[in-house]
Amino acid sequence: MLSFHIKQRDVLFIILAVVLLFSGSACTKTVHALVQDENGNPVQNAVVFAAATQSGDQAQPSVTGTVTEKRDSIELRNQKIIPSVLPVQIGTSVSFLNRDAIQYRIYSISPAKQFELMIEKGGSSSCVVFDKPGVVVMGSANNDHMIGYIYALKTPWFARTGTDGKAALRDLPQGTYDVRVWHPAMKCPPEATTKRVAPSSQGDANVKFAIPLQAAQNPERAAAGEK
Repeated sequence: MLSFHIKQRDVLFIILAVVLLFSGSACTKTVHALVQDENGNPVQNAVVFAAATQSGDQAQPSVTGTVTEKRDSIELRNQKIIPSVLPVQIGTSVSFLNRDAIQYRIYSISPAKQFELMIEKGGSSSCVVFDKPGVVVMGSANNDHMIGYIYALKTPWFARTGTDGKAALRDLPQGTYDVRVWHPAMKCPPEATTKRVAPSSQGDANVKFAIPLQAAQNPERAAAGEK
């Protein structure tokens, strides 16, 4: 009788573990995105992001208290800002690492964040906290063609496309989301790219964007935040 109870208990534990495993995997989903231009070419360095809809099952997460919790960095290397596009959640602290043998002055006069940093050769800057949503265009006093973008977002669900134009938004709780895309050379606002998805327990979601791109901006105008 004792051995029966032990075996029965073991079976119950196994069943419980399997249920928890599958229920856990069903709680979060992934949105797979493909971003192309109007000619079907993959678009690199596009920011794909998702926001829970008001009518969705999952409320938009709070970012309260994240100012000192999230950190990221940008490299200054070979007179380039790397990566040239960096998406962050608002409240993220970003530092600049100088890998070159010259001093840099990096600045932004964008409404979302204004700053000016002197970064010694081989050194790093103090952290800049991006506490407002929006596009921050960065320029360099050393080189007019040295330009970069930080896109500060309210949502924690975002990713940057690679050379293949693909990005994956992972760990989305089940619900309904508006997925959008942004790129520095886009001719339209992100709201015009909205696609509504609802990843379900049966599978993830796939979205495809075809975005119109303009010619490269004048670096001086872009660094000043002009469109």
